[in-house]
Amino acid sequence: MTEPLLYGIWIPGKGWKKGTLGKPIAFESRLLADDTALRLGQHARAEFIDESLMDLEHDLLVAEAQAKENNLWHTLTNLLRGKRS
Repeated sequence: MTEPLLYGIWIPGKGWKKGTLGKPIAFESRLLADDTALRLGQHARAEFIDESLMDLEHDLLVAEAQAKENNLWHTLTNLLRGKRS
């Protein structure tokens, strides 16, 4: 029997929403995960989660920060050139 898909709550800039034991909270129901993310706010979103994604949390946060920095730099460069995005 295959294991069910699990959905975690990703909070941009913070990582997976964790429970009291420090482990990411996971839901079998995408609907419940989406509702929880909506209630948390902070641009939280429900995403597929498994053990490998839990282990890569730090790398995902670094990549997310780098993408944000690149986007800000691109926007600033365009503004200085007189372009609007």
